[in-house]
Amino acid sequence: MYVAFAITLLAFLMETKSDDIFSGRIGVNVAMLFASILNAQTAESTIGQSTELTLIDKIHSTTYCYILWAILLTLLCRY
Repeated sequence: MYVAFAITLLAFLMETKSDDIFSGRIGVNVAMLFASILNAQTAESTIGQSTELTLIDKIHSTTYCYILWAILLTLLCRY
């Protein structure tokens, strides 16, 4: 999760003026969101389901929010 978040932050170093770079930046953000979802599923299958909100669930939820926020900021930077 930390690596996905760090890669999402690195995507902010990419300029959004060019169409190719903009699509690459969006692609990186979406790929990190997909990787985070897969990571959450793997962690849940390894640890098992719980009725309570665990620390791992909190970390995943926070990362989802930050990645979605990064996607929105990328779209705003484009306009």
